[in-house]
Amino acid sequence: MLVDYHIHTAHSTDAKNTLAEYCERALEIGLAQICFTNHCELDKERNDNFIVFNDQRQPIDQKGIERLFNDINRGREQYEQNGLDVRIGIEIGFFPGIERQVDFLTRNIQVDYVLGSIHCLDHICIDSSKEFEYYFADHPAQVMINNYYQAINDLVSCGLFDAVAHLDVYKKYGIDYYGRDITYIPEDLLNLIFKNILVKGVALEVNTAGLRRIGQIYPSGDILNLAKTAGIDRLVIGSDAHCVEDLGKGLNEGYECIRNHGYSEVCTFKNRQPTKIRPAGKVREKPKTVIGNP
Repeated sequence: MLVDYHIHTAHSTDAKNTLAEYCERALEIGLAQICFTNHCELDKERNDNFIVFNDQRQPIDQKGIERLFNDINRGREQYEQNGLDVRIGIEIGFFPGIERQVDFLTRNIQVDYVLGSIHCLDHICIDSSKEFEYYFADHPAQVMINNYYQAINDLVSCGLFDAVAHLDVYKKYGIDYYGRDITYIPEDLLNLIFKNILVKGVALEVNTAGLRRIGQIYPSGDILNLAKTAGIDRLVIGSDAHCVEDLGKGLNEGYECIRNHGYSEVCTFKNRQPTKIRPAGKVREKPKTVIGNP
């Protein structure tokens, strides 16, 4: 059984393709279960706190999220009849002071999986090609990295999330910007994070999007080694696809990475309850079929 637990449809402002297109692709490449995790950005100081319906942006609120989930529910019934298990998740961008909003929102929606992520520091998106320099220019690598992991620790410690997404995503643009300084790992801070992950029952995501961008999985092997040593026993895996061509991309390498670090299982989620599964087989990463081509 193979799963992909990080997928964005065109409901996210930075993504494209429909649920149906993703589901068809999932069946093509041999995925048994997928989880849609569209963005939920709630920072009022930014301009990305929208959901998209039929190319029209709508502010993110409970009504918008319920409409999003209704769209997914309508599609998943059809594809579950074809043998594809479709789960509903959401990726919430964390920042200080958001806790009450997240608590209220997640208590009032029916969702399988709540993924927490840090994209922004001081309201600046450090994994955006248009923004990262605004933050990096004022922060040496070690300062930026420490600030990032302090934010991750706050995310984990609040206990509102099922998993934490793409640790060390700052490498996306940090490798070219900072050079070797980006390899700095604050072990004491990471060990504190891992301690809180264990206390709060949070899963750690293995995110294969980095393979497409910098040739590395998020998080690095060194961080996964620290996680294993700290006793982290819940992993979740996702391609972080923002287009149908990227669905399942890098999952074969991701599963191999997990095994190489001493793990044999990954987590799935239903109604926010984790279940461990043992992956088997390989994703068929063939080109997307284009209807009408010879």
